[in-house]
Amino acid sequence: MRTIIENPFLKKSEKPFPTFVVDAFTTGDNQAYTGNPAGVVFMNYDDEIPDETKQKIATSMKLSQTAFVAWDWTKPEDGDCREPGVDDRKTLKRTIRWYSPTHEFNLCGHATVGSVKSLLKYYQDKTNTNDLVVENIEFKSKFSGNLFASIRKQEDAEVITIDLPVNVPKSIDPASKLRQQITETIFGASLQWNDVLEDVFYAPTIPNYLLVVMKSTEDPEQTLRNVTPNFPELEKLAYISEYHPGAIFVTIQAREEDPEDFYARTFAPYFGGDEDPACGSAHTLLTPYWTKRLGKDGQALHTRHLSARGGKMKVLWDGDRVLISGTARVVIKGEIIP
Repeated sequence: MRTIIENPFLKKSEKPFPTFVVDAFTTGDNQAYTGNPAGVVFMNYDDEIPDETKQKIATSMKLSQTAFVAWDWTKPEDGDCREPGVDDRKTLKRTIRWYSPTHEFNLCGHATVGSVKSLLKYYQDKTNTNDLVVENIEFKSKFSGNLFASIRKQEDAEVITIDLPVNVPKSIDPASKLRQQITETIFGASLQWNDVLEDVFYAPTIPNYLLVVMKSTEDPEQTLRNVTPNFPELEKLAYISEYHPGAIFVTIQAREEDPEDFYARTFAPYFGGDEDPACGSAHTLLTPYWTKRLGKDGQALHTRHLSARGGKMKVLWDGDRVLISGTARVVIKGEIIP
């Protein structure tokens, strides 16, 4: 029997919003405090919380991303406010938006995974079960169209797969001034950039995204871990260069004997954090690049982010979409009162 204790500080007129912190793309056996933590806030309708307040909440959460998930964008004119629950296909439909501590984002992979895990946890608690009461979620986003997610049991794990638009990277002109600026800023504090750089790409459909590919080495994992950017200079480049690089994904091929196909790290001081522990949307570029480079069309690739927290995922390039799979874990559950 559950005892409900009323919050003495909550005014009757104030409505709390269910809130979660979720570790996405966890490592090990879905180990807590690995992967990338995301905030998730549930609303009935997106306009219940003004955009300015959403940004303040995301800033206060101090996580790389906070997702705001709602039944729909606005309350229907007929006033029908019934919650759209799980249909007979175990499918939910929701809206989603993403905020960093400083900006609203067009797309965020790990906060989408966190939202999927939070919705599953919410409905499991509601029905007092650990079964997969939700198996599919269709998200409407403001800037990236419709996104699709699934949850499946694999052995003892709940594996979440999100479906994001592909972003095939395009090479930056070798003579470009930015090419040298960005690589000197990333590698200059730790490595001689011209000894380790292979190529630099930009994202044609996502502003601010750059992909930096390192030359293969005998110990690629350690080579990538050794990268130490000059973060103040890296942030300045986002304001002065033609590509406005807000998020830079540095990647290197794994060895043949490694279980992974490639490794990556994400640097994003412009967006409020020097390094993102495990970036999902980075793989909308990384996946098509490595699929073509490794000659693995139609095959899933395995990868790890080499941040301090780590991050593990499986990715697949499927036409105009990228499927990104991983595990997630709810570490905090509570309420926000805007």
